[in-house]
Amino acid sequence: MTIRNSDGTEQKVQVFETGYQGPINTTAVPDLDGDGKVEYACAPGAGGGPRISLRNGSDNSEQKTFFAYEPSFLGGVSISAGVINGVNALVTGAGSGGGPHLKIFNLITGAEMISTFVFAPQFRGGISVSLADTNLDGVLDVIVAAGPGGASHIKIFDGVTFQIIREFFAYDPQLNVGASVFTGNFDSDLNPEIAVALGAGGLPLIRIFDASTGLLEQEIQVFESSFTGGAVLGASDYNKDGKLDLLAGAGVGGAPRVKVYNNNDYKLLDDFFAGDSNLRNGVSF
Repeated sequence: MTIRNSDGTEQKVQVFETGYQGPINTTAVPDLDGDGKVEYACAPGAGGGPRISLRNGSDNSEQKTFFAYEPSFLGGVSISAGVINGVNALVTGAGSGGGPHLKIFNLITGAEMISTFVFAPQFRGGISVSLADTNLDGVLDVIVAAGPGGASHIKIFDGVTFQIIREFFAYDPQLNVGASVFTGNFDSDLNPEIAVALGAGGLPLIRIFDASTGLLEQEIQVFESSFTGGAVLGASDYNKDGKLDLLAGAGVGGAPRVKVYNNNDYKLLDDFFAGDSNLRNGVSF
């Protein structure tokens, strides 16, 4: 895995076994060891097992590891972390082939807090997961999107009751390439946003919705319309102005190209390759 700083410097971290050459999904994790620095979690993407690796934010060493699903499952795992009802929690979503299986783990005790299917159990496209306080009650809610083979069906579950707050389709419901979600406050108002990208087979067209109302706020075509590998999403305070900027990367079949969009006005801040531009494995954050 490559950690790229905003000054352009890079750091390589060996996260999983050397035999695994696939994508790695990451998420920031609240400080677990009391050193005042944010940790991070890693999970393999498509083609990898469901092993979660919790890493120290200071030296990148592994603090804890566990399997979110059966070790034999090789569909990868979507992850998101945050404090839910006072608990440092990790939300996981099984990848393609694993069904719409969502779990929530207590990161301190390792206990499994929730295990449920968020769409019909027979759907095998997996899910993408993210967290945001969509109803502004001070508790993070869980946002999910149907994976490959499903429509761009987005569901928001209340962080307290786990009842559905809202659901909608981010794109044409007849388009069954799946979607991924990423949340953050991308316009510096009181409400968080839900950024949605289509999966492989879809255009690299990102849509950004107000998480509290479900209304479309912004649409960005991040790459050429001829590219149909979809896009992947992330966020970082890239220009160190104290605001979260949106990251977009090429999906399956694309070079490891990354674009960074400024908070609020979505102007392009940077456009670079996070690896060999001749590779066609896409990118993950």
